[in-house]
Amino acid sequence: YQDYDKDKKVLKFANKSVNLAKKGKDTDGIRLLETLLKNTSKTWWNDEVLEDWGYRVDDETSKNKVYYAKRGLNASIKTITGIDDFIDGTTSEFRINQRYIKVEE
Repeated sequence: YQDYDKDKKVLKFANKSVNLAKKGKDTDGIRLLETLLKNTSKTWWNDEVLEDWGYRVDDETSKNKVYYAKRGLNASIKTITGIDDFIDGTTSEFRINQRYIKVEE
């Protein structure tokens, strides 16, 4: 990816701009991306992501909340770029696909 504008919620990736906001509101996909961007080389576990979003471990939160955020985010990115695996992961662990991390020259 080239850049992410946190204010506008726009991801620059594959030489395209992907607007992630839905009707000007943050989505779980945006929250997931902003969490993963805090440490792009890390694999985040489901409970770490939810904690970063402000949930407590004992909160009644769907265990698939982050997984569905990943699916939605990848679908939004695919619509614009044709790439459907920007976020790697399973139902319990997530990270930005390392092949798309910007290499510093």
